[in-house]
Amino acid sequence: MPSLKHAYTTTLAAICMLLSSGISAQDLNAPIPADPALIKGKLANGLTYYIRPNATPQHKVELRLIVKAGSILEDDDQQGLAHFIEHMNFNGTTHFPKNELVNYLETIGLKFGADLNANTGFDKTVYELSIPTDRPDNLEKGFQVIEDWAHNALLTDKDIDEERGVILEESRLDKGSGQRAREQYFPLLLSGSRYASRMPIGKDSIIAHVSHEALRRYYHDWYRPDLMAVIVIGDMDTTAAMQLIQSHFGALINPTPERPHFYADLPPRTETGGIVIKDNEETSSRLEISYPYLRVKEESVVNDYRDNLKEHLLLELLRSRLRDIFGSSKQIADVFFDTEVHGYKSLFVYTPFGTKGPDGNITAITRVIQQAAHYGFYQSEIDMQKKEMISGDEKLYNERDKKNSSRYMSEYIRNFMNGEKIEGAANEHTLQEQLLPMITNGELTDLLKSWVGDDNVFTFITAPDIKGVRLPDNDDLVNMVTAGLHQRVYPMREKTVQESLLKEIPDGGKVVIRKEEPSLGAATYILSNGIEVTIKKTAFKNDEILLSGVKKGGECSYDSTDRMDCHFADELVPGMGYGNLLPSDVTKLLNGKNVAVRVDIGGTDDHVRGSCGVQDLETMLQLVYLEITSPRKDQAGFMSWRMNFKKQIDNFYIKPETYFTDTLYSTLYNDNALFVSYPSSDDIKRLRLNNMLEIYKDKFSNADGYHFFITGNVDTAVMLPLLETYLGGLQVSGVVPVYKDDGLRPISGVNKLVVHKGKANKSVIIVKYYGDAPYSEELERNMEALTDILNIKLLQDLREKMSDIYTGQFSGYLTDQPYAHYSINLDLPCGPEHVDELLAAVKKEITSIKENGPTPEDVQKIKTQWHEKYKSELTDNSFWLGEMEELLYSHKSEQNFINYPAFIDRMTAADIQAAAKQLFDGKNELTGVLMPE
Repeated sequence: MPSLKHAYTTTLAAICMLLSSGISAQDLNAPIPADPALIKGKLANGLTYYIRPNATPQHKVELRLIVKAGSILEDDDQQGLAHFIEHMNFNGTTHFPKNELVNYLETIGLKFGADLNANTGFDKTVYELSIPTDRPDNLEKGFQVIEDWAHNALLTDKDIDEERGVILEESRLDKGSGQRAREQYFPLLLSGSRYASRMPIGKDSIIAHVSHEALRRYYHDWYRPDLMAVIVIGDMDTTAAMQLIQSHFGALINPTPERPHFYADLPPRTETGGIVIKDNEETSSRLEISYPYLRVKEESVVNDYRDNLKEHLLLELLRSRLRDIFGSSKQIADVFFDTEVHGYKSLFVYTPFGTKGPDGNITAITRVIQQAAHYGFYQSEIDMQKKEMISGDEKLYNERDKKNSSRYMSEYIRNFMNGEKIEGAANEHTLQEQLLPMITNGELTDLLKSWVGDDNVFTFITAPDIKGVRLPDNDDLVNMVTAGLHQRVYPMREKTVQESLLKEIPDGGKVVIRKEEPSLGAATYILSNGIEVTIKKTAFKNDEILLSGVKKGGECSYDSTDRMDCHFADELVPGMGYGNLLPSDVTKLLNGKNVAVRVDIGGTDDHVRGSCGVQDLETMLQLVYLEITSPRKDQAGFMSWRMNFKKQIDNFYIKPETYFTDTLYSTLYNDNALFVSYPSSDDIKRLRLNNMLEIYKDKFSNADGYHFFITGNVDTAVMLPLLETYLGGLQVSGVVPVYKDDGLRPISGVNKLVVHKGKANKSVIIVKYYGDAPYSEELERNMEALTDILNIKLLQDLREKMSDIYTGQFSGYLTDQPYAHYSINLDLPCGPEHVDELLAAVKKEITSIKENGPTPEDVQKIKTQWHEKYKSELTDNSFWLGEMEELLYSHKSEQNFINYPAFIDRMTAADIQAAAKQLFDGKNELTGVLMPE
C-alpha cells in the first residue's frame, strides 16, 4: 500500500494538473458527453435501438442484432445451444425458409461470411448484416432478416437434425492441442464460476442428441426484446430507420413469465495456483500469469473515462519495457487486460520460452511488473506514450467524417453489454486533450499496485511434450512465480536513443520527367536515378497516405545455394534493427507518429510498403530509406534469432496440420530445394548472416528497376522534394533486375497422398489442380468466377445438404511469371468418415460445371457481388494503389480497367464452363488427405 505521504503527494499533483489543464474536480464528476450524431432509445417492450447516419461507404447500411444471451444462460442439458440457435437462424425463418436467406442475400451482392455472419460468446450473440441500399426494397428486406432472427426462427425437427452435423464439424475444427489444454486450465483459471463449464461451442454429446424441445426452450426464454438491441448505421434517412425499427420490432412481446436474466459471478481467487500442460502436438512453449480478477464498474462520469485512459497508458508503458527486454531476441512478451468475464478484469502477462525452461522469463516479466509497481516510470517514458496515444486519437479525429460504418459497431455493442459510453470522435478528442496530460506517475503506480498487489495469481504453461524441453511440475511453477513476485528489484535504468532515424540526410536527386496517367487520375515522375514514382491524390481519407514500391526479382532470382538465405532475409532484418538502432529504438523514435514500413521478398517481385498520416510523410520516407539501405548487423541477435527459429521449426512438425502441409508440398515439388515450405533444422543451421544481409541490400538498397506508387491525401508540392531527397538518394548499381525462371515445376500426373498424423479425430483434404496456361485477363476473371461459384456449391451442397463440413474453400491464381501457369486449390477440413464422400461430391460439382456450365442464377450472383465490391473499392486508397501497380508495372489492360463493369458483364456461363474444362483437365492433380493416427 502507498504511504500516506505518497498518497498526499499524488493527490496534490493531480489537483495541480487539473487546475493547469482547465478541468475542475467538479468537471470530473460530470456525465461523459454523448455523441450528438447518435440516436439511442428504447421501445415500449424494452428493445434498445441505436441509429447513426454515416455516409462511408455510400449506399450501404450496417445492421446488427445483439442478444444478451450466450452460453452462460444455458441449462445443463443445453450446453452448446446458444451457438446452435445462431446456426438455426440461418437455416429457416418465417420469411426465409431453409437456405433461402443466404440465397436471397447472394442475389443482391452479399457474401456469406463477409457481409452476413454471426458469433456467439459467453454473454451475447451478435448477428451481422451489411445491406446495399441502391435498390429501394433492400433496406426493408434487411430489417425483415434481423426481425426473423429475433423471433421467427422455424426450428423444425428436420432442420435441427440436419444442422447437428454442421455444428459438430465446426466443433471438430477446434479439436487439438489447444482445445485439450483449455479443458485443463480453464476450470482452474475461473474456478468456482459458471464460465469454467460453459464454453460457447458446447458439448458434442449434447449437440448430437439434444432434444428439439431444449433448443426451442432456449430460444423462447432468452430471445426476447428486453434483452435485444438493434443497431443501424449507414447511408440512410434516420426517420425511415426509426419507422422500420418500430414496425419490425415494436410488436415483439416478452415471454410470461420471464426467466431472470443473469451474469455469472466469479469468486475471488484465494490462493496462488498453477498448472503445466504438456502435449505432443503443441508447437510452442508459452506461459501466462493471471493476476486476480477484480470487479469493474460501468462508465458514467468523466473521471471514469480518465480511469480508462490511465489503464491504457499503463499497459503501453509496460509493453514498452517488455519490448526493451525481449525485442532484440525476437521473443514476444505482452501484457493485457482480460475482459472475457462480464463485469471483471484480470491483468495478464504472457511470454514464450525456449528449451531451457521458463525460469528466466518468469523472473524477467515479474521484474518488469515489480519494478514499475515499486518505482513507477520515468517522465520521458510517460511523455513518449502520451504522445503516441495523442497521435492515435488525432488520426481518429481527423478521419471522423470518413469512418466506415462497420467500425462503429464494437463500441455500440460494448455500450449495450457493459455500459461503456459513446462519446463520439469530437468529444473523445476533447477529453483526451484535457485529461491525458494530467495523469501522473504516482497515479499510474497506484493503479498498477491495485491490480498486482494480491499474490493470488494463477499461472499456466502449455508446451510440447518432447525430450529436451525443461519444464517444472505444478508445484515448482508456483514456487518460481512466487519467487518472481517477491524478488528484490531496483529502478530500471533510463534509456536514451538518438534523436532522429537518420544520422545524415542523403544528397538526393531530381525529378527529370513528368507524365500524366489520365485513366488513373495520376501522374508519374521519373527521378534522376531512374526510379519511377506514380502519385494519385485522393480525398477518401483525410489523414492517410499509402506507398508501395516494387521491382522484379523475388526468390526466383537465386538458386538453391542461396534460396533459404533469401527466403528468410526479410524476416531476420527487422529483428536486428537498422543503422545504429535496435528495433525498440525505432519503436521509440516513431512514438507519436502514424508511420509503418515493411519490406517483403516475394516469389517473383520485391516490395516495399508503407503508410503514414499527412504530417508524418517525411518520417515515412526516412524510414523507407533507412530500412532498405541500412540493415543492422547483429551477430548475437542473429544467433539468438536462429536458435529460437530452430526451436520453432523443431516444434512445427509436431502439429499434424503443419506436418501434413509440408509433406504435401514436398511431394508436389519432389523435394526440390528451390521450394521453401517449412525448413528443416539443418536448413536453419545453414543460414548465413553475411549472405542474408548482402541479399537484402541487393534486393532493396539500389534504385535500379524500382517503381513506387503513392496514393492518399497528398500535397504534391510538399512530396516531390522529399521524394527527390529520399528515393532520389538511392544509388544506381547499373544492373536492371529481370524476371528469372528458376525451372521449379510441380510433378506431373494424378497423384494421391495420405498422411496419418494427430490424435484428434479430424481430417483435412487439400486438392491441387494445376498446369501450364497462357495468361489472359479474361481467363483470370473466368477462373475467379469458377472458384467463387464452386464455393457457393460447397456451402449449398456439402454443408447444408450433406452436413459433412462447416467450412471449405476453393481458391486459385493464374500468372505469367516466372512462367505461364495456374493453380486451383481446395481446402476442406472434415471428419475422417466423410473423406471419400466429400471427394466424390467435389468431383461431381466440378463435372457438372464442365458438362453443363454454371446456372444463370449463380453467374448473376457472382456478377452482382463483384459489382458491389467494385463500388466500395472505388473510394479505397489501397485499391487504387493496387490498380496503379497492375496497370503501370504489370501492364494490365487499360481498357479493362476503365470499363471494368462491362468487363464483368461480358462474362458468360459458357466462358466459365470453358475455363472449367481447361483448368480441370484431369492431367495434373495432387490430392492430399490428413487422417488421424
